[in-house]
Amino acid sequence: MSNPGPIPEAPVPETPYEAPQTPAPGPDTPGTDVPGTTPTEAPDVTPTEIPVSDPDIGPAIAPDPMPTGPANPTM
Repeated sequence: MSNPGPIPEAPVPETPYEAPQTPAPGPDTPGTDVPGTTPTEAPDVTPTEIPVSDPDIGPAIAPDPMPTGPANPTM
């Protein structure tokens, strides 16, 4: 591979970089629902577990009595 020569320097911007300004919370910006309060934690409640092997949960899955055809037909 041939030598492409020196790599040029990146141009220096005319104006310095300014970090974006964060707007103060107002009517159009999301904030806390009630000023001066913090949200409460969720209650320490364990949800009721539903056993997967319970036959009353859903319909039983039975094999199809009328298959549509062979899985791998040969010609």
